[in-house]
Amino acid sequence: MEKRILALCGAIAITAVAHAQDTQPLPSHGEFIEQACVPAMLQQLGDAEAQHGFARAACECSYRLLSDRPTMTRERFEAAATVCRAEYEQDGAAFVRKYAE
Repeated sequence: MEKRILALCGAIAITAVAHAQDTQPLPSHGEFIEQACVPAMLQQLGDAEAQHGFARAACECSYRLLSDRPTMTRERFEAAATVCRAEYEQDGAAFVRKYAE
């Protein structure tokens, strides 16, 4: 479990650097999830089938927290990642069920 949390932090940081410069328009849901976040997370976690659900859940959680505004900043992205990480740490299985389905 600790490996997943650390990988989540790394993947979120990679995605934040690549996709949340100072301020930029929030990408569409599909672009954010499928083209940016999930591939970055799978690069960190490995491409095993079990990792896909976790990566999708983590990315979906972040997107939901960011989607209330038309733009995102690195600060907001990192704050969303912190909230998602805390939620995952409370109950990882419930986190994946909530966001991956």
